[in-house]
Amino acid sequence: MGLDIQNYKLLCLAKKLGVDFSYTLVLGRQEIIKSQFLQSRLLAEFGIDSSVKYLDLLLENLGAKRVDTLDISSYEGATIIHDLNNPPPLECVNQYTCVIDFGTLEHVFNYANALKHVMICVAKHGHFISSTPGNNLMGHGFWQVSPELSLRAFSKSNGFLLKKLILADQFDDSPWHEFDLAQQPHTLKSRWSEPALLTPTYLMVIAQRYLLCAPFQQPPQQLSYAERWGSNALQSEYHHSFPELNNQNYLDRHLRSLVKNILLHLGLLRFIRLWRIFVLSQHQPSYIRRVSSSEWHQY
Repeated sequence: MGLDIQNYKLLCLAKKLGVDFSYTLVLGRQEIIKSQFLQSRLLAEFGIDSSVKYLDLLLENLGAKRVDTLDISSYEGATIIHDLNNPPPLECVNQYTCVIDFGTLEHVFNYANALKHVMICVAKHGHFISSTPGNNLMGHGFWQVSPELSLRAFSKSNGFLLKKLILADQFDDSPWHEFDLAQQPHTLKSRWSEPALLTPTYLMVIAQRYLLCAPFQQPPQQLSYAERWGSNALQSEYHHSFPELNNQNYLDRHLRSLVKNILLHLGLLRFIRLWRIFVLSQHQPSYIRRVSSSEWHQY
């Protein structure tokens, strides 16, 4: 995906949080995606003009002493040629104060293995920063990921502390939606779901490695299911009962089908569906905070 305005702001937020960019590994050779807003920010704040193609110079301005780039091919000039389906070279393990993924892991077929392979490249107290397709980017790569994947992967049992988990609209000047990490699915008794955003959406992560251990020694499970299995709480939001089909259920089902066919015949069904999506997009779950425009512009 490269460096667009949302990923630029994520790097600025990381710097504000104290991320050390001294020894940085970038997955893929990430280009700067030219837009007027981003270009003006880069020029005003770092003196980086439109002739600069890749992310490396910005990282140097953020404090990087060395920037390595890892890719499966040498065609863009990566310094490390490696397939992330396989374990990383030994010289990369536990070495980097920062590992950045702005659009690589979703293109790797064995996603869980690839994630594990880059997690072990982070040094103790170092950080992992990523921006990955979360929704409405079907066809971009092999994968789109859910918030709970990041929540479970960057957990204490895997040696990480998740600091930020953010949804970001791909378009310029669009404020973020930040997950409240204190309200997790097992405490809410509810799965995390994102707002019904209508545009391509990134899932952005900042996580810190505090313990040098092998990730995923026990495969992560979804918290909502793990809670139910552990407590045998079958009567929950995730337990669906299937009452016997009686005459009333039969009539209700056929009445709904009749109404749907009438709306379809009148050409109104698509309009109603779009209106429903719009209404859902205005709903804000309690565990997601909409970052204000003024706060977003500070990054």
